[in-house]
Amino acid sequence: MSGSDSSCDFHSGELSQFLIQVECPTEPIEIYEEIGRGPFSVCFLCRKKKKLQFFCIKGIDKSLKDEIANETRLLKQLDHPNIEKFSDWYETANHIWQIVELCAGKDLYALLQSDKNLPERSIHAFSSDVREALFYLHEQGIIYCDLRPKTILFDNIGTMKLCDFKHSIRTSEVKPEPVDVRLKLSDIKYLAPELLRPHQLMNLNLQLPPDLVAIERKRQQQQQFEGEPGFNLNDPQLAFPFSFQSDLWAFGCLFYEMAEGRPPFEGETQEEIVHNILTQEPIEVRNIFGVRYQYSSLKPS
Repeated sequence: MSGSDSSCDFHSGELSQFLIQVECPTEPIEIYEEIGRGPFSVCFLCRKKKKLQFFCIKGIDKSLKDEIANETRLLKQLDHPNIEKFSDWYETANHIWQIVELCAGKDLYALLQSDKNLPERSIHAFSSDVREALFYLHEQGIIYCDLRPKTILFDNIGTMKLCDFKHSIRTSEVKPEPVDVRLKLSDIKYLAPELLRPHQLMNLNLQLPPDLVAIERKRQQQQQFEGEPGFNLNDPQLAFPFSFQSDLWAFGCLFYEMAEGRPPFEGETQEEIVHNILTQEPIEVRNIFGVRYQYSSLKPS
């Protein structure tokens, strides 16, 4: 995790409790320094003594216990060079601790803040890393849901790694959510239009993808069988669920930002950003690889 503008309610005594749980007498752990801090987490650079094996320890506030449980469940099943490697997790009084791969190159957000738009060679390499990670997740039946510059890390040789799977879901778990919930979950500049527009306000010819229709039909049948209430897809408060398509929309936004130095949809306020995503076409991206990329193909027809 990068950045230090917020503070996690962290106490050094809990770090000691964690080390007691995890430390092996034959492989003691040395903690070097704090390398990142956010509203709900703190990260430390660590090493196993007598070895050149560096890694990261994340202490995460237990208020996110459900999200961390979801993330841990998914990460245990994943193994890909463009996804942050997960090793183990532990629990103390107020925090959950994750042992993960050290990504020493910070995140894409920091790089874009410093360099703005990137050279073509870098765009090609970085896009390839993110694409491979997304395709792998989709093959595993997982929707990432939160693709944005702050969830993409670099290792020490410049390879991109997806991190932060707190909001990721399997296709069997997708469901519509109220639009106001969506606005609290993620950086809205990378959300696809269908994730922000209530169903009854849809003036686009947009349909649920066939795989999600089948999943929802099966869910409704199961809920009826078990006597549980289902949700109404015509509820005016609900937006469409996350999907493989919404992941690809976010990927297109990232590509655009790497080329242009800014997201395709911006605004002074959250409301203005939402309005622009729903109504505006992004400006055509500059010439990359000899081709002018247009993002209108990502818009629902």
